[in-house]
Amino acid sequence: LKRTQNASLMKKVKYNIAPMMMMAYDEIVTAAYDQGLINGTAITRNDARRFLYKYQQNHMQLGEGKEAAYNEFPKICLPEETLEELLTVSLEAEREYYSSFLQHSNATAQTQGEEELRHKFEKMKSGNAFCSIDTRSVLADPKWRKAFNEMNKEGNENDE
Repeated sequence: LKRTQNASLMKKVKYNIAPMMMMAYDEIVTAAYDQGLINGTAITRNDARRFLYKYQQNHMQLGEGKEAAYNEFPKICLPEETLEELLTVSLEAEREYYSSFLQHSNATAQTQGEEELRHKFEKMKSGNAFCSIDTRSVLADPKWRKAFNEMNKEGNENDE
């Protein structure tokens, strides 16, 4: 990707993007490329992620907090039944392979180990760790279509 001084959103600037956000943008960029919404010859994957990050920060209303940008994306999450099965299998694995963690002669320590695992699992669940971005919905959204159009326009200008 050729650079010009006018390349406002694709400037080679390091952004402090959390890993979860980087994965979200990557899911979107990959899906957009697969649908032909990104000119892959003029725009690199990294530049596309950077563009979406900056575009979202500059042009979209975000809620409060560190994870506001991630929370704005529609998500597809595992069904509750599947999550319960996953927790059950996790507890069984902990009992079988890490007996010192959950199987104490002291019943209180065993209960605390299981409660700690359940607590961590619930925290991951509430943090959307078992979700992925609903890229179909994102790519159908007019505000994101506009972002891809602007990205391609800027990418083509930089390629000239």
